[in-house]
Amino acid sequence: MQNKPDFKRELCCLAWGLLAAALAVLACCWTGYDLTDRLSELASYTLINDDYTRYADLTEQGLTQLVPVPAGEPVYGVRLKFDTHNTAYPAGEVQVELLTQAGQSLGAVRRDYRDIIGDVFVAFPLEDAYIPAADETLTVRITATQPWPGVVSLWCSAEEKDGMPLYSGDTAVGATLAVQQITAYAGQWPMRKALQLALPLGLGAFLAAWLLRRRAALPWVTAAVALCLGCAFVQVTPALTAPDEYTHLAVCYEKASRLSAQPTQGQDGKLLLRECDAPYFGTKTGKIGVLAYKQADTARRTQPGSPNVTTVTGAPQAGQSGNGYYAPQVLGILLARVLGKNFYTMLAYGRMANLLVYALLAALAVALAPKAAQGILTAAALLPMPLQLAGSLSPDALLIGLVFCYLALCLRLRTHKAAAWELVLLAVLAAVNAPNKAIYLPAVLLCLMIPPQNLLAGTAGKTAVLRGHLWQAGVLGLAAASWCAANLGTALRFFGSHTGLGGAAALLIGAVAAACVLAVLCAFEHCRRRNTEKRFWLVFALGVLAAAAAVFAVARRMPVPTPEMMVERLPNGESPYCYTVPYACHYVTVTLKMLVRSAVEQSPLWLQGILGTTLGEPIVYRIDVSWLIGLGLVLALAVAALPVQGSTPLLGRHTAWGVAGTVLCVVCAAVVVSMSWTPLSYTVLFGLQGRYLLPMLPAVLLPAKNAKGIFVPRDTAYPACAAVSTLTLLTILQGFGLYAGWQGAL
Repeated sequence: MQNKPDFKRELCCLAWGLLAAALAVLACCWTGYDLTDRLSELASYTLINDDYTRYADLTEQGLTQLVPVPAGEPVYGVRLKFDTHNTAYPAGEVQVELLTQAGQSLGAVRRDYRDIIGDVFVAFPLEDAYIPAADETLTVRITATQPWPGVVSLWCSAEEKDGMPLYSGDTAVGATLAVQQITAYAGQWPMRKALQLALPLGLGAFLAAWLLRRRAALPWVTAAVALCLGCAFVQVTPALTAPDEYTHLAVCYEKASRLSAQPTQGQDGKLLLRECDAPYFGTKTGKIGVLAYKQADTARRTQPGSPNVTTVTGAPQAGQSGNGYYAPQVLGILLARVLGKNFYTMLAYGRMANLLVYALLAALAVALAPKAAQGILTAAALLPMPLQLAGSLSPDALLIGLVFCYLALCLRLRTHKAAAWELVLLAVLAAVNAPNKAIYLPAVLLCLMIPPQNLLAGTAGKTAVLRGHLWQAGVLGLAAASWCAANLGTALRFFGSHTGLGGAAALLIGAVAAACVLAVLCAFEHCRRRNTEKRFWLVFALGVLAAAAAVFAVARRMPVPTPEMMVERLPNGESPYCYTVPYACHYVTVTLKMLVRSAVEQSPLWLQGILGTTLGEPIVYRIDVSWLIGLGLVLALAVAALPVQGSTPLLGRHTAWGVAGTVLCVVCAAVVVSMSWTPLSYTVLFGLQGRYLLPMLPAVLLPAKNAKGIFVPRDTAYPACAAVSTLTLLTILQGFGLYAGWQGAL
């Protein structure tokens, strides 16, 4: 039985959790109320009769208008044009009731004299849509439920339109009202959606406050909070608006078709789709705004699905590239298709599968890491950007989780000799991390932070060091082979010319490989002396510099666009040629100016991309949350990285420099790849986003644990993680408001 102080402590922790949950629910309610107050009247309309020729007076008998509606088109009500003949009446009320062809009432909406003044359009919207299964004719009854002290008229045509008679009582008027069909309407939906978000956000706030207050193990905190906040991102991020989600969906869809033995390609080379999915593959970016939100939510609840049979040709081209990083999303989409779910439910299944795997990998990374590094990994894993990616179809979420696990295992093996399963896991993680994106190959160099004598148990002295270095070389070689199998063709294009690759690219790759081998051999020799760590990283740095010099020397001998080619322009004014390594090495000054301009103009956006304070696809539109949230996230990460007084540094001084150099190599690789997308006419980099550098964020923070003169008396991991969780929750709520309130045209 627990003693009294422990019982009080548990009650205190529970109270903190309940308070955090209550505040989160209140924040959701306020967000919903604010959006409803501002956006409830937003609607979209379809013209049915746009003829304004004469009036039809609203009498005691009322008016009845028949309105044809096509199958599958939502009806939220009608919009009519009134005229009070330049008179503002002090009383009066109009009711408009919609009835189906079978006589069932869809609802009645009332407007009084305050909404009907002068010559004005007045909407009579219903809260929920009526979607007819077949073409039918609706009945619109217009009555004065409270008498008007004067004449109120509605505009109509001079003659009756086909199939749209107008009646005054039981008498045909011989005209048709000027009427518009409301096809979308915000209404009270923002409040409903906010209340839906209250469940995952309230639960996430409760678990974060309760577990962190109890100082529970951080792996459990990471998994629980990531799942809750990620579920909110699944709901908040509109369909096909996450980074590159349209492309990821096409890849996952095609892989799911192959797994289920369905044909993937039509005669025109386009991707084959289920019938219910075909309408949603027409554009590359989904719509945002409160109306698009509500339309998608209504379709998810009401739209029928289709069997898992691909018969309809879609917009994307078949044969999309992909890799194993899509496995969770593919399985989620396949499950939804087998169950016959509709498009939006299928998308949610794929997102949830991706989120689940990310949460497990993030928790595993925290569990593998030494205690001193767990706070850094937890804070990085709970940032808005990785959770947004995990709550979408992006394969980057799986990659981030795997890189976090690799870094955590390398840190773990600095403290003790490796067990057999740890050696196998190290090799597997190095092999699977390398293929996804070419820029992450340098990340496998983090295994060099492991003392070589820790890699093989049962040996000691120089033999242990030599065998440990051989194991590290084997891990790097395995990663390099895996990387080449997936990315060699792409890498050769970066180094290629516009007239062909020739033997120059092969010579370049050979020079780089020779420089790396020379660096490792030199390291083996020098590591037998004193100051092992210092000499190892010094020789390794010299090897990297030698490789860079070889790249520069070989690239200078490769052909580049001629002056005549460089002045060519596409119809939109862009250059048809992009930066390559040979071009950059020939025109160093031009390249440096472009990179400096990019750093000055785009560095704030890169930081936002790392943190996740820019939501959606920033190339298409900018959904920026408050800069105060971004500042708070930076401070929380800095707090998580503060060293504790009297603690042993995670890294040696020279190893910290080696880790920083590894991060720099990843940054340089990202820049090179972005240059390959950047036309020569551009003055800044095109397409470099901060999320590309997110997997290396914990490695950036690790050297801070070695800071001298800056320390705290107690571990700050738990307060920092609580701050990150809170700010991520606020990002979700503000992002929901910004998505819903978007008024731009897409």
